[in-house]
Amino acid sequence: MEKISLVPSVVMMIAMTREDEMNIQIMLNEAVYTFPAGITLAQVISQLHLPEQGCVFALNEQVMTKSRWSQVMLNDGDQISLFQVIAGG
Repeated sequence: MEKISLVPSVVMMIAMTREDEMNIQIMLNEAVYTFPAGITLAQVISQLHLPEQGCVFALNEQVMTKSRWSQVMLNDGDQISLFQVIAGG
């Protein structure tokens, strides 16, 4: 019988746990995205190439003014809603 070493499995589990701790998951209009912890709303908007003009972003159902985008750090489980402003008459 061959002896099975558990060390690689333990190392893999620790590595996976550390990686998970360094990432957060956010929901953007019903799609789930993974980002590094410490990311701001402005960085998410930039990385996903989301439109900035004519759009409103809400974080956990609270509208975020553009002046706050770079100040707001996202947390695991945050929900971002993107609304496009439509004018009509």
